[in-house]
Amino acid sequence: MSWLISGIFGIGGGVVLLPPVGIAAALEYYRHGNVDFKVALIVASGSH
Repeated sequence: MSWLISGIFGIGGGVVLLPPVGIAAALEYYRHGNVDFKVALIVASGSH
């Protein structure tokens, strides 16, 4: 299905396919207690 969406919008299939996979992986890590939100916010903001 990602090939169809990427073909219609003219974007790479990774843009369509990878975000849901990344979100599912992050939720699984969170479920097992392996997410440090403080560090995640620092990384997401681009700060050191």
